[in-house]
Amino acid sequence: MQLADIKKLATLARVDISDEEATELSHDMDSILGYIKELDEVNLPLGEQLTGVLYNVVRDDEHPRASGQYTEVLLKAAPETESGFVKVKKVL
Repeated sequence: MQLADIKKLATLARVDISDEEATELSHDMDSILGYIKELDEVNLPLGEQLTGVLYNVVRDDEHPRASGQYTEVLLKAAPETESGFVKVKKVL
């Protein structure tokens, strides 16, 4: 990476760097971009990982309990209720 590119990135990031720091960063950026280029060359079929085919590990979307099973217990535990709902202070 050229020093002008490093200086431009530093300006965009609003970071002041000296020419010496820009030279050091240029070498670091070259090695980072080289590593990324190596990763781009890895060719895996779409949807596969090194361990095999991807699959969904999330449970099915279903209701574990009947609706309203604990409503009365929760309303009794609330400090204030109104019309079957927990009453809270207005937040603006």
